[in-house]
Formats: sequence, structure tokens, C-alpha cells
Amino acid sequence: LTAIRPIARPAPRCRAAGASRTIEGMTDRKKVAILGSTGSIGRQALDVIRQFPDRWEVVALAAGRNHELLAAQVDEFRPSWASWEGAASGALADAMEQARSRRSDTVEMVLACDIPLVGTAGAAGLAPTLTALRAGKPVAIANKEVLVMAGHIVRRAMETGGGALHPVDSEHSAIWQCLWGEESHGIRRILLTASGGAFRDFDRSALAGVTAEQALNHPTWNMGRKITVDSATLMNKG
Repeated sequence: LTAIRPIARPAPRCRAAGASRTIEGMTDRKKVAILGSTGSIGRQALDVIRQFPDRWEVVALAAGRNHELLAAQVDEFRPSWASWEGAASGALADAMEQARSRRSDTVEMVLACDIPLVGTAGAAGLAPTLTALRAGKPVAIANKEVLVMAGHIVRRAMETGGGALHPVDSEHSAIWQCLWGEESHGIRRILLTASGGAFRDFDRSALAGVTAEQALNHPTWNMGRKITVDSATLMNKG
């Protein structure tokens, strides 16, 4: 909470130079970089962007090893930059060539957009988050691990650079919304409940014999292996 509390304030308006206009010429489209575009958060974010093409322009996509889905996203959104793990598959290489996109790293991506969405898992989200905050940009963050492992560093980056965090997923977004407009002395405690992963109906004795395959069988969400295991074991509540 020490990392999240200071963000309950209006975010500064940040717009990269040269941001494009809508057809009507009335409102600037925001340039967004989706880090973790093939994951659950990234796919949902792109679904929203599809509904509001006059408000958002995807300029960068970053993914892991799901080259097939990333290739389809590059073909659809035509970003200027894309990032992935390993050597590009044939489909991804073709999509990059057709879209005239360039391979880049996530740090360069966040500097080229108005607002990055950090939907990557684990430590991969730290460097782009810090870079964006130090550059005075708002960051839509769905990565809890960044705050758990480096909350004090993230807070310092916000204070020195003038950026702001906007939690967009799960518990930390709920906490942020609860704290919005409230004085800290009026909050005694916050209780987090667990909706539950694959083991939500197991009793304590049954947990001793669970397997990795069971942990990966989430009853609701189709997510990556790491976050699915974290959900089943409640590590993502840490």
C-alpha cells in the first residue's frame, strides 16, 4: 500500500509530440504501447481499443513466445515497434515486413508513446515502468510484482519524474479506486478476498497432494503459466 497510496491524485496530462488527431479534428488520439499484448490483460486492452479507434492508437506491442498471436496483432494494428522472445517465426517476420514495423525493446517503446500498459509478468515490467515514470508519463499497470519487489523505487521515480500509476487489474486497481479522494487517516484497514484459482474448493488436507497440472487448470481465466500458478497458490496476493 505504501507504493500505491501516493497515486491517488489526478494524473498529469502527458502527450508525446506529434500525437495524431481524430477524423473530426476534435480530440487527440493517445498513443499506447501494450506490453504483454498476447496475455490476458493485453488481449482485453486491445478489445477495448478496437471499440474506440478514435481515442487510441497502438504504436507498440510486446509479447513473449506466442509469435502466432503477435503476428496477427501486428497485422491488425500496424504498430511502429514490436518486441518478442527468440527468433521471429515466419508468420511474425512476414507481418513485421508488411506493417513496416521495427523490432525494439520495451524501454524504447514506453518513451515513444503517451501511455504504456504494463501487462507483462514478473521483473520484466520494472524497467519500462521506471523509464515511463521518470519521463513524466502515466503508466497503466497490471503487474503487481513490480510494486511488491520495488515499490519504494517506483514511488521515488514518480516523485522525481512526475509520472503517475493507474492500476488497471485485480486487487491493486480495487484498492486504488477505494482510496481515491479519501484521507489516509480515515482508512483503518483494507481486506482483500481471493476469488480463487484451481484450488479454491480444496480443503487444507487436499492441498498436500496437488500437482502442477491441477494448478494450471484455472476455472475462469485463460492466462500464462506463471500467473495461473500464482493465482492457484495465492502468491499473487503477496
